[in-house]
Amino acid sequence: MSANMVFGLFCIVIALVVAGMAWRMLQADKENARLSALSGEWPTAPGQILSIRIEDRITDESSSYEPKIEYTYRVADQDYTGTRIAFKHVVFALKKTAQAVIAPYSVGPTIVAYEPAAPQNSVLDRTARAPRVSFWTVFLFLIAPFVAIAGVVMLSLPA
Repeated sequence: MSANMVFGLFCIVIALVVAGMAWRMLQADKENARLSALSGEWPTAPGQILSIRIEDRITDESSSYEPKIEYTYRVADQDYTGTRIAFKHVVFALKKTAQAVIAPYSVGPTIVAYEPAAPQNSVLDRTARAPRVSFWTVFLFLIAPFVAIAGVVMLSLPA
């Protein structure tokens, strides 16, 4: 098997993996948009914010910052723990953007909105609407065909 064939097959496998990831992300985006739209009608329950922090992910190539809030709430004599702040993407390139997301919150009492049919689904901020499709989902869907085309080209080259 020639190097062109190996690389071509590798590209096709990578394209399929990327397309699969994009498909899963699209499904998650659709679910977030659905829940975001419905959450305006959800009931609320008193809750307690247990912790607030920003998770730093710093590598040699990039940095990202994810605001994290852990809270508890009670629905129908059942205790739940939640971490969802909003239904939109909450990983940021700038630390100050992540800090702005958690700025309105403090450890202590809070109000939690929850899905009546599935009370384990909860959110703190119902005003931030999720996009129907995220940037990264679109990016992966656009990259997959180019990687597949590169694979096909490599397979068509003479050995």
